[in-house]
Amino acid sequence: TPTPSTYSVTGTVTGLAGSGLVLASGASSISISAAGAQTFATSLATGASYSVTVTTQPNSPNQTCTVMNGSGSVAAANVTNVSVTCVTAPLTVTSITPASNATNVSRTVIPALNFSAALNATTLTPTNITLTSAASNVSAVSAITAGATASALNVVTAARLLPTTQYTLTVTG
Repeated sequence: TPTPSTYSVTGTVTGLAGSGLVLASGASSISISAAGAQTFATSLATGASYSVTVTTQPNSPNQTCTVMNGSGSVAAANVTNVSVTCVTAPLTVTSITPASNATNVSRTVIPALNFSAALNATTLTPTNITLTSAASNVSAVSAITAGATASALNVVTAARLLPTTQYTLTVTG
C-alpha cells in the first residue's frame, strides 16, 4: 500500500458540556457537538503548517475551551496529538438593581439580579437563595420570579429588609 501524500489533523475534545463550539485550522472549520476525536476535512501535505484555534466558545452552559499542541508542521504522518479542553465558566452576577451600596432605596424595592448566563429555573428555588446581613440577620426569600431575560431574576423577601443594612446574596445548588 503506498504511503498517502497528505495527512489529517485530528483533535480530541474533552469536557464539552455546552453547544456551539467551533474549531478552525487554516481555511477548514468544524462545529463540535460532542466530546471525542474530531478530524478536519482538509488534509495537509508533509511539511505544511497547521494551527488549530477555537473560533467560537460553547454556551449553554458558557464554557472556555483551550487548545494544546495546536500548531506545528505535518511530518509524514497524521497529526493526532491536538487536544481541546473545555471547562464550564462560573456563574457570576453582572448587575444588581438597586446598585450595590445604593442609598435612599425604598424598602419595598424587589432586588433584581442579572447573571452571566441563563439560569436553570427548575433548580433555582427560594430555599437555595439567602440574603444575610453582616449582623447575621437572615431575610427569608419567599419567591423568585423571572426577570426580563433568561439570565435575570427578581428576589422577593418574606419581610422588608432592614434600613441602612448591606446584605449578601448567596445562591447554592
